[in-house]
Amino acid sequence: MASTGRNVKFWELVYKTVEKDLKKKEDVLVAFIHLVLINNNYRSIGLGDSKDIGNENASELLPEKWNADSSCYALRYLSGDKLYLLKVIPSDDNVVVNLINVQDVSVNSVTFNVSSAVKSLKGDTLADIIPNCNEIANKIQYELIKSIKEATTQSCQAQEHRTQPIASDRTRLGQPQHPGLAAGPPDWQARIDPFDYGHADLDPLGRGTGGGMIFDPMGSRHPGIQPGLGIPGQLPRGAVPPGARFDPMGPPDIERQPRPRFPPDSDMPPPGYEDVFK
Repeated sequence: MASTGRNVKFWELVYKTVEKDLKKKEDVLVAFIHLVLINNNYRSIGLGDSKDIGNENASELLPEKWNADSSCYALRYLSGDKLYLLKVIPSDDNVVVNLINVQDVSVNSVTFNVSSAVKSLKGDTLADIIPNCNEIANKIQYELIKSIKEATTQSCQAQEHRTQPIASDRTRLGQPQHPGLAAGPPDWQARIDPFDYGHADLDPLGRGTGGGMIFDPMGSRHPGIQPGLGIPGQLPRGAVPPGARFDPMGPPDIERQPRPRFPPDSDMPPPGYEDVFK
């Protein structure tokens, strides 16, 4: 039993405006796809594949010369503030229908067999021309229109996720947003933070990270002494400019008393000590 076309509206109005332009079955199928788009709040703004929205008037009617190029039907639509391109490409006895969301660069496609989809170019009702019109309308509705809207939503969500600051990941791990500048020794989580590689290189002194590229000759026992202020017993004050890289010339333990120096060979016995004949 043929469908009655209850899932689509205003076929008579669309058909009356294009009846004189119908030349082959592909034209009928494109006109029906246009009708389903109109029922889903799409509005036609002209022909071609331009990605710019000009001052075209949005309309429920197909534009003039919509089927002038039978090798590829290219129509432009607006839905809300988004631009869509409809391309219907005949291939043997089939047509490939592409609906492209220009802003989100997403594409959905469906394929129809023209001979089985369209019975005639003329008829008193939609069912006389497209017997399985409801089935075809549902395929356009769910596999073309609804699918591309879902793809657009997923694309927007992915974009929002990519633009979230990395600091939110550190906060989610219960770590400070700038562990390299935090006071006190770092905890184990801060050391293995996968979002913080290379941070110690940005802070040569390694404050709070245990890293850094500059060796502190004073060590943690002398936090108040800086190389630029001089090192008693080794370098005079001002020998190392403040902030300069400093490679110490000896061990940094400056508080230890210098070891006593003995004359050479002071640990050797006197000459002839083991001479038994002396």
